[in-house]
Amino acid sequence: MEPISRDLSHTHFNNRLKSILLLLFVCNQISAKSIPGYFINNAGESLNVDFKIPIVDKYYIDFIKIQQNIKCETANGEKLKLTPEDAKKVVFDFRDQTIVLVSMANTLKLKAINSVKESIFLVQLSDSPIINSYLFFKGTGTSNLAAHGESFSSKKAPRRNVLKITEPVAKINFEGNTKYIFQKANGELFMPTKQTFDTDLAEFMKDCPEVSQFLKDVNLKKYQVSEIVARYVGCVE
Repeated sequence: MEPISRDLSHTHFNNRLKSILLLLFVCNQISAKSIPGYFINNAGESLNVDFKIPIVDKYYIDFIKIQQNIKCETANGEKLKLTPEDAKKVVFDFRDQTIVLVSMANTLKLKAINSVKESIFLVQLSDSPIINSYLFFKGTGTSNLAAHGESFSSKKAPRRNVLKITEPVAKINFEGNTKYIFQKANGELFMPTKQTFDTDLAEFMKDCPEVSQFLKDVNLKKYQVSEIVARYVGCVE
């Protein structure tokens, strides 16, 4: 076996050093911002609190962290660490958006970082008696910090019908792969796969032939998922 060249070893060291410095830089940019809001506990009571939201570089929320737990402080100074087992819903405003996190049983075995929890907070996009839609953010590490507006396209299996994630809440997420999740009434959670998002969702919405065919025919780059959900609700209600 030939020895590793000094130049290659030096390059590897420089790359590792850059990664460490980038990680330290990111950590220094994270701050916990106090944001008023409320949560609904398991008894159905609504409690006003100040949430401690991890904010990166002033403009982005670390959703990956708050999908697992979220810190807050009550009016009498009591500090809480809410998990999806403690709260049914968490609501606060950030950058002219109302952020809603709902506690869901983790039937899809979603793993935000390293482990799978029994319950998880999902970002709610739409809420109706017919269908709900959510966002889930999966960690990718510091190698993918600019994951905003990410595409569902795949280099290995390119598709004609590529979906762009343009929901406003996704644009204030710090990092991670963004996944859409759907739920009819109180049914099971459904998450389309990356490469076949359009056909998977068309099958899920096949009880409305009009929307199902629309998903197969149109260029999804021009639409937000919230628009498609609204079409489906109008069709089946």
